Amino acid sequence: MKRVLRYWLNEGVAGFRCDALPPLFEVLPDAEGQFPDEQLTGATQDAEDRDYLTTAYIENQPETIDMVYQWRQVLDDYQRIHGGSSSVLLIETYSPAWFTMQFYGNRSVEGAHLPFNFNLITVMEQSPLSGANVQKAIDLWLNNMPAGRTANWVLGNHDKRRAASRYGEQHIDAMNMLIMMLPGVSVTYQGEELGMTDGQISWEDTVDPWACNSNPDIYEKYTRDPARTPFHWTSGSNAGFSTAAQTWLPLAADYATINVATESAAQRSHLHIYKALIKLRKSLKTLQNGATKYQALTEDAFVLKRWAPLDLSFMVGLGRRC
Repeated sequence: MKRVLRYWLNEGVAGFRCDALPPLFEVLPDAEGQFPDEQLTGATQDAEDRDYLTTAYIENQPETIDMVYQWRQVLDDYQRIHGGSSSVLLIETYSPAWFTMQFYGNRSVEGAHLPFNFNLITVMEQSPLSGANVQKAIDLWLNNMPAGRTANWVLGNHDKRRAASRYGEQHIDAMNMLIMMLPGVSVTYQGEELGMTDGQISWEDTVDPWACNSNPDIYEKYTRDPARTPFHWTSGSNAGFSTAAQTWLPLAADYATINVATESAAQRSHLHIYKALIKLRKSLKTLQNGATKYQALTEDAFVLKRWAPLDLSFMVGLGRRC
């Protein structure tokens, strides 16, 4: 794995997104060569369901954390020897906070620059979008993050339904505003800048292994294909995504109106708002380094404030000049 990292560093990549880290290591067998048995969760009676057993012995092991520290050392050593910008290390994990936060590193060693923060997905998977749940998702990260580290905010990814479908199309602009204005890094999954929604994927068009390993009656429970439909560039053939006769997955039904060309030409659009937010993040020091305060006022109202703390040394100097 380290040789793989060095190979791509030599090719000039800007960083690495490491997928599905929790099961990288598992508990070793005992002296008789027997692996420990996971416990029943009680969540389902289907023995083929992934939730049938716990994953205490096959996920979230300390060796996984240590391996990430070793990968970070590879990146830092490469920069020290060759110069240039630091290559970023991003880690995907849906682990609990006590494990996820260890990926950042500790007082003696550096870890991942960013363990992905999926709280805005997971906290609201079982609950509706509300001011209280947004605050819960933010608190869960900021209150557990080690000092001196960088937060990050994610609305969606290739494993979950599209953000506009989960939160509601009417809320996608507000959610993009939220992750652009919170302190730290904002992460955009393709299509969120347009307000793209889930595509409709039939059993015949299904390609996701999770779904294909089920059956036509229950595949929609497992499929991740609706969030993986082609990106919409235009309203033309294959939404401008491909010149092939057909794409790997069918286009979402709204591609003719929800696409880059149409939203660029419109006076107001999700894309215009998204670009304006990017411009603000790049130009306003308040959004880069300012203080943060937030609060859920009601179930329907969440308030976020960013401001630049007063520079007292400048005020004192100004007073002397006066």
